[in-house]
Amino acid sequence: MVAATQAAHESVAGLAADGPVRLVNAERARLMEQIERADRATAWWKQAAAALGRQVREQRVEADQQEAIVTAAEATAARVRKEVATPLIEQATADATARLAAQDRMWAASAAHGTARRIGRRRTARAVAGANEEHNTVETAGRARWHSLPETEAGVEAWATSMAHREADADPRVTTAQERAAEARQEQHQLTARQMQERADLRGQVFGDRKPSDPHAQAARWQERAETARRDLTAIEALPTVEAAQLIRTRAAQEQAAREAAEHALAERRARAAQLDFTPRTRGHGPTPPSRGLGL
Repeated sequence: MVAATQAAHESVAGLAADGPVRLVNAERARLMEQIERADRATAWWKQAAAALGRQVREQRVEADQQEAIVTAAEATAARVRKEVATPLIEQATADATARLAAQDRMWAASAAHGTARRIGRRRTARAVAGANEEHNTVETAGRARWHSLPETEAGVEAWATSMAHREADADPRVTTAQERAAEARQEQHQLTARQMQERADLRGQVFGDRKPSDPHAQAARWQERAETARRDLTAIEALPTVEAAQLIRTRAAQEQAAREAAEHALAERRARAAQLDFTPRTRGHGPTPPSRGLGL
C-alpha cells in the first residue's frame, strides 16, 4: 500500500517516467519549439516571396523601358529609310520611263523608215539616227546611275523600289539610324541574358538544392503548421493535467494509425505495380496484355 501510494504521488507530480505531468510538459515544449520553428520558416518564406516579387517587378520595368527604346529606334530607322527612298523611287521611275519612251520612239522611227517611200527615206533616216542617239543617251545615263534598267513597263515599279532601297541602305543617314536600332536590340538581348542570370542567382539563394516551388504557398503551409501547433497547445493548456495527457496519448495513437495506413496503402500500390510489371505477355491471338507501368 505504501509503495502504491508513493508511485501514485510520483506519477501525479511528474516524477515518474510516464507520468502525466512529464508527458504534458514534454508535449508543451515540443509544440512551443514547433511553433517557433514554423514562425521562423513563415517569416523566411515571406521574405523570399517579397524578394522574388520585387525582382520580377523591377525587371519588368527595366525590360519595358528597353523595349520602348528598341521600338523607337526601329521606328526612326524605318522613317529615315522611307524619307531617303521616296525621292529615289521617283527618280528611278522617271529614268526607267524615259528610257522605255525613247526606246518606243526609236522603234517607231525605225518602223517609219522601213515603210517610207524613196523620196522620204532620207528624212526618216535622220529621224532614226536622232531616235537612236536619244535612246543611247538616256539608256547610258540610266545604267550609269542604276546599273540596270527594266525591259518592260510592267516591271518599272518593282525595279524602281528595289533600286531605291538599295541606294537608301547605303545612305549614311540610313546606316546610322539602323546601327542605333541594332545597338538597341543588342542591349535588349544583353538585358534579357542578365535578367535570366539574376533570376537564377536569386532562386538559387532561395531554394538552394531544393526543387523550386511557390514561396507564397510555402509560407502559407508553415503558417498553417504554426497555427495548428498553437491550437494544440491551447487545447492542452485548457485541460487538467491528466485529461491533457490522455488527449496527447489519443492524438499520438491516431497519428500512428494514420502513418501505418499510409504505409500499408503505399505497399499495396507497389505490389500491384510490381505485379503488372512482371505479368507475362500473351502470345498469338487474344486480348492484349496491359502495357508496362499501367496504373502507376
